Order: sequence, then C-alpha cells, then structure tokens
Amino acid sequence: MIPPFHVEWLRALKSVFQEGRPSAPRGRGVLELLGRAVRFDGNRALLVHPTRKLNYRFAVAEWLWIAAGRGDLTPLVRYNPRMAEFSDDGTRLAGAYGPRLAHQWGYVLDKLREDPDSRQAVAQIWTANPGRSKDVPCTMAAQFLLRGGRLHSIWTMRSSDLWLGLPYDAFSFSRLAASVAGCLGVPQGFVEIAAGSSHLYDVDFSLARQVLAEEEAAYSVHLEELDGFPPYGAHALLDVGVRRPADGALAAEWFRAPWQAYGLALESRGSLEALGHLLRAPAERDEAA
Repeated sequence: MIPPFHVEWLRALKSVFQEGRPSAPRGRGVLELLGRAVRFDGNRALLVHPTRKLNYRFAVAEWLWIAAGRGDLTPLVRYNPRMAEFSDDGTRLAGAYGPRLAHQWGYVLDKLREDPDSRQAVAQIWTANPGRSKDVPCTMAAQFLLRGGRLHSIWTMRSSDLWLGLPYDAFSFSRLAASVAGCLGVPQGFVEIAAGSSHLYDVDFSLARQVLAEEEAAYSVHLEELDGFPPYGAHALLDVGVRRPADGALAAEWFRAPWQAYGLALESRGSLEALGHLLRAPAERDEAA
C-alpha cells in the first residue's frame, strides 16, 4: 500500500530531527539528510495541516505555470509576490522548469508508447554548468516508468527544503505525472522524490516541531485522475482568470471536470476556500458550471 504524502512528509520531518547533521550553505543553518527519498500515492499528494498553512492558490498556479511551459514572473506573483525575489532580471525565473520540460513531453510519451517497459522515458531539468543566479533549479530530472498498468514517476533533486518546498513540489510533480498518465490512458501510481540533500532550516524548527506534536491533524487531499495535460483554457487562466475568459470557446473548453475545480481554486479569495473547490465532488462541479 503506497502511503499518502502527509505520512511520508511527517516521517521525513521526524528523521531530520533524529538523524540530521548540521550544515550552513550560504551561511544559513540547516539540519540535513543526504540521499533520502519520499514515495507516496500520486493521487493523494496535496498536504493539509493547520500549522503548515499552504497557499493552495499558488500551488495550483505553479503547477499550471510549469505545465504551460512558462518562465515569466507575472502569473506567479499574482498568487505569491515573494517569487519576484528569486528573479535575476525582474521579469523571469532563470530556473523555471516549464521551458525546460515543454519540448520533452512528446519524447517521454513516444518512448512509453513504443515500449511500455522502457527505462528511457526521462526528462532533463538541470542545465550543465549553470551560471550565477538567484534561481538555480532544485530538480535535476524526472523518470517515468510504466509498470503493472500504472505510471510511476521518480523526481531527482539536488536540494529539497522539507518545510518550504517539498509540499508544493509533491503537488506539482504529482499533477505533471498525472497528465502523462492521462495521455497514456493509465492510472497514476507512486511519485518518488529523491534528494541529494533533504534539509530543514533552523528558522523552521519551531513550526516543524509543532506539526509533529499535532501530526494527527495532517491529511492528504485525494485528487482526481487527469485526462492529459491542461487545455489551452487552463493556461490562459494564469493571465485572464476563470471569471474573465477571453471568449466563449475558452470558457467552454475550461469548464469541464476535472479542470474547472482548479480554475475556481485560482479565483478563490483564500487558501481554505481554494481547497474547498478541489474537495467538491465532480457532480457538484458540473452543476456549478
């Protein structure tokens, strides 16, 4: 039985306190574990905990931004203004995954269609000899393996922040893998995130300990299978919003399950309301459309 994400996240937090070694990259103190991985059910990948207050609107926006092959800041700062701090030029993120992955999805799908047992369905994110930047990619590559009628994915990272980044990465990676699975017409299996350095910054120690003291409050939202990559309307939502479609065709393309829930989540006023749209049953979403 593959555990949901929150179980693996809590295990990782416990491990870093029990086994982590101190380090100070760029002068910032961390507890660090080397060569660790979390493996979880790709359809139960969205964390909920009252102390780890995720920005669910940003989580959805970041995933759609990657899926759309975008690297510009504008769609992200609408949901998380702090993203501008990582830009070198004030307009783009140098380490954006989307532009790197956009031309590789076809290769991944072709490999798995030609040979379902292939081990070559790999998408590369890391750039050789990266220059100085505020935004060097944390993820190096993703591998997709079709086994037992399910699509599993393994994401290899050089660096994984257990508190700040991992909950968002788990969601984004699971949705990208779900899109590949949808294109192939198979269900998603596990998502594994393997990191050279899994770490927790000392400024987050107190909140992380609070989470562990309240671990029974954690759970993972069950996400629907996807039918492929987001339609054009989903990409356009990053710019125009679900309630301001560019034309009738865009609205019609967007308002179908399961995509409509994500569009409504983007337009919600707060994180909990956004999550509510993702928790609603498909029939209720159809009625709302």
